[in-house]
Amino acid sequence: MQIPSIDLDYKLITYAEDAQKAASVGWPELERIYKNTVDAAMAQRAKELNRSYVQSPIARDTVLIKRSIFSTSFNIADFPMTISKVGEEDSERARQLRIAAAYYWGKSKPFVELNKAMLRMLIFPVGIVSQYWDKQKRNIPVEECNPMDVCLDPDARNADDVQYLTYRYQKTGKEIRHIIMNDKKLKKKLRFYNKLKDHDEFFLTSYDVDTFEPFKRYKFKEIFIKTGNGWLCKTYYPAGNLLLRVTKFAESPFQWGFAREQLSSVDDAVREKQILAYGESEIDYIKEHVVAINKRRNQHTDIVEEQINPSIYLGDDAKVNPANLKRGAGAKIPVGDVKQIQERRAPSTAGVHEDLSMLNEDIEQTSSVNGLYKAQTSGSDRRATGALALLSAQSSTRIEEQIMTANNTLFSHVAKSFVKKVFRYVDDKTLKMLGIEEPMIGVDHPQEAPFDFVVDVEFGSSAKRQEMYAAYMDSVAVLGQFQNVNPNTVDTLVEKAMQIKVGDDFKVENLFLPPPTEDVPPDLPEENQIPELIPGSI
Repeated sequence: MQIPSIDLDYKLITYAEDAQKAASVGWPELERIYKNTVDAAMAQRAKELNRSYVQSPIARDTVLIKRSIFSTSFNIADFPMTISKVGEEDSERARQLRIAAAYYWGKSKPFVELNKAMLRMLIFPVGIVSQYWDKQKRNIPVEECNPMDVCLDPDARNADDVQYLTYRYQKTGKEIRHIIMNDKKLKKKLRFYNKLKDHDEFFLTSYDVDTFEPFKRYKFKEIFIKTGNGWLCKTYYPAGNLLLRVTKFAESPFQWGFAREQLSSVDDAVREKQILAYGESEIDYIKEHVVAINKRRNQHTDIVEEQINPSIYLGDDAKVNPANLKRGAGAKIPVGDVKQIQERRAPSTAGVHEDLSMLNEDIEQTSSVNGLYKAQTSGSDRRATGALALLSAQSSTRIEEQIMTANNTLFSHVAKSFVKKVFRYVDDKTLKMLGIEEPMIGVDHPQEAPFDFVVDVEFGSSAKRQEMYAAYMDSVAVLGQFQNVNPNTVDTLVEKAMQIKVGDDFKVENLFLPPPTEDVPPDLPEENQIPELIPGSI
């Protein structure tokens, strides 16, 4: 294996990190808006002017409602994938792979991490997860990654065109010692120490292992470079200018995606700074509206405060202690000349209400999260049922489009990579434990065998499938109450319902056992056969 230049690796790592740093300048602001916290400088200025600085939770609510819609539809199905293959033998292999994948999916429980990735790609322009085969635990951990720790190829034309990526992380000295001291011959510069099923690893090091303190955390950087038949991974310890290991992966351990696609700009100056492997943030779409709403709401609060506790004009010779004017209702205030005391008129809130209403409508149109999703209706929402249904359907369609975009860019890749790892590492012992007596996949098949299965992912659409299944079964129940119903109609409904439930390869005849075979007596000789009766012969 030829190792590319270390200098070239450092150039690529630096280039990717610098590009991401430039692209992520506004990310802290997006995170602040989502967390509903106040900008420190703004808060200090408001305190100095004795003004309100409460933040509206509208951006956070918008993101969480969309994430909840995804989470609800995602978690309905225990195993939201179908695996298929053409042919009788292939169908049995697909069935076994489906059982094994469902077992490992339930064992790794990736729902929380994938939900976090969905939340991340709504706040930021990208969501990233990692997954790998854990040899010790014999499982496939799925973990959500901070997008600041993974830098994607800045020159990629789209999410599928990424040619390399970098990753930064920390490990304790104890963990590093364990890696390096896997062999007693530590001082060898090049050693193939293990040959795994899907990649080779070796270490290049003359670094003193005692340099790493057991419980201190050290920073490392990795670069993954796409090759013709996999991904080449190199791990660096920058502080010691050390190439710690070189690894070959069959596929990238990282998957990434977005909920809103990004188009390359027609402005060359803007396009040079874009990272097209990223999408666009949900909060970025409504950020300016949120800022305006916060401003108007705080102005409204200040106006109401002025109406409740108005400012007072006092003449120089009013002969009154100003502190007495704030003593509260029912207080007796001695005044020398009442004509020297005038209440300052507070402005009206009517214009602020109108402006807030307009801004809220703009945000609802942009985000597709209207008052119906928030269980809030105003006077303008009290319209005909048909109009509300149309409004809800339009919003649902746009939100579902975002979920499907996330599915196509991230979750489908996660699912297919997950199934591939199951296909590569599941063994006959596990398959037999799952009730498969004669395994057709597992360690008996070559690890280099091509993965020729079709994996269909149902993230985000499983809720709709459940509704369709319920509708079909309700139709069957209704038809069962009537006599003389065409059995073909019932068969069609049952088959459609079960295909939704268990997969497209389901057939109605699989519901019924074949009729028992009966021994048919042999044909009698012609002379012993009963002659056919002819009508009118008797």
